Amino acid sequence: MLGSLAATLENSQQAIPLMPKGSAETVQQFATHAQGLSDGAVQVDYVDQTMITNDTYRVTFHDNPDEEDELLYLWNLTNVTTGEVVLENMRNQTTDFTNPITDGFIAQVVGPPLAIKETVWGPNAADRWLTWVDAGLSGFNGGIGLGSEFFGSNLTVPQMSPRKVEIRFSSNEADWTNCQTYRRDQGYAAAGTGTFPGSAWDVADPNNPVRLNICFVENADASYPEGVAPDLKWNPVSSDLGINGAREYLFIMNSEYTGEIIYGDETEEDPRLFGPEADVVFAAWLQTRGARAFLGTDATFVWSSNGINTSEDVFEFTAKPGGVDTGTSIDNDLAKIRAVPNPYFNQSSYELNQFDRVLRFINLPNKKCTIRIFNLAGELVRTLAKDDVAESVVRWDLDNRAGIPVASGIYLYHVEAEGLGDMTGKLAVFVEKERLRNF
Repeated sequence: MLGSLAATLENSQQAIPLMPKGSAETVQQFATHAQGLSDGAVQVDYVDQTMITNDTYRVTFHDNPDEEDELLYLWNLTNVTTGEVVLENMRNQTTDFTNPITDGFIAQVVGPPLAIKETVWGPNAADRWLTWVDAGLSGFNGGIGLGSEFFGSNLTVPQMSPRKVEIRFSSNEADWTNCQTYRRDQGYAAAGTGTFPGSAWDVADPNNPVRLNICFVENADASYPEGVAPDLKWNPVSSDLGINGAREYLFIMNSEYTGEIIYGDETEEDPRLFGPEADVVFAAWLQTRGARAFLGTDATFVWSSNGINTSEDVFEFTAKPGGVDTGTSIDNDLAKIRAVPNPYFNQSSYELNQFDRVLRFINLPNKKCTIRIFNLAGELVRTLAKDDVAESVVRWDLDNRAGIPVASGIYLYHVEAEGLGDMTGKLAVFVEKERLRNF
């Protein structure tokens, strides 16, 4: 009846296993590309802000000593401030978060493969009259690649990466290029001087383009229709004929064009011949596009290769605690504010002893901030303030406004940053059974 005592006390506590929901979000910054021309990058993902040392780090690359390994370069991470090589002979160049955690962060080196980066037809892509034959090359649906991908090249990797060449097709014969030709049906023997309807230019420096030599292959085959025969002209035939453009392979060379033919002369002391003995930058296997006429319009065709990370490249960054400087990893991005640990399971690594309770709000912007914590009923539990704009962290002792420890449960927090706006988030708190002396 009302007011009577129960025969037994409440049930003993039962542990219920829970798995907190994970998050793929991290705080990031990108290193400065201090030296080199690669298209690579170094992404720095912050894992534990408490370990960030404000030290400067450098990523460098060196030749892979294993010549049979297809990976050409390995990388090191050096703490420049202390002189310590933190990571050595690293292979991974993808953002898969498998690299070791170093001083509170993961350094993720990103590098593209040695391959075609892009091919661009101009001035109007809809007017393109050339198409590809799929030879398994890295660009233009298998029709364009580096020289090393096709018959081979004697160029080193830095000579092929990065490169940018503009092919200028012209109906004006005065703009045409004299080329060394080779005959596929004769074992790729040199077959005389031919012409290419245009020119090829190294445009890596657009203010100082360099005209390059061109070579091409022709083929005689009994199965070809009448009129398709070697003629010392680069003029691949229509894809409608189904003979792969008559196999008129095209090669853009590394040497500067002077009008003279410098390839295929076996009387030279050091002849530059076909295939792997020649300085081929780009190679292509092309054909005309259906019923479109060969050289239907004057046009440009720009081919470029990826800049891979080589020993010429250096990346540097300073691992600064979040929010301390404008332009660092946190800056003023409210979306990166976090409550840690979340969930809070009875303790955190921030606590000095069993009587201490600490949950932190991190990655706060370099502005004055007010943090309000509510329960699910919408009642204000606690208000915290960050008045020092240089600070990026606010500590919560898990007490409410009355100085009493909060109960286990789900809480909402609202962060208002002066002059920036606000954001909201959720956090979970699980604490041991409380036995209050004062209530």
